[in-house]
Amino acid sequence: MRRRLGSAEVAGWTVAAFAGPEAEIAAFGDADEQGDLLVIKTMLRRRRLNWNDAVLTRYRHRARALVEHERAAIEVVAEALLQHRHLTGDQVVAAALAQLGFGSK
Repeated sequence: MRRRLGSAEVAGWTVAAFAGPEAEIAAFGDADEQGDLLVIKTMLRRRRLNWNDAVLTRYRHRARALVEHERAAIEVVAEALLQHRHLTGDQVVAAALAQLGFGSK
């Protein structure tokens, strides 16, 4: 049986889901976000959450702020993905830490 996510976890997951299209907009000027929105709304419906557009907009703004704040690290990870096609979680963390000046030289 799956553990039921709390509202804070669902909010965090929603921000993370919106971060994808927000990163695409930051990088390319637009995004095909219909699939992302479908995933978000499906997840909310399955958890019997009825969030209105204002709530979703607030989480979308949080995702946009996160992408803007972490853009350099996102670009480093994106470049590593282009080079290696697959990264483990540890490799993502290492790439982001290297961007912050904490990686091995």
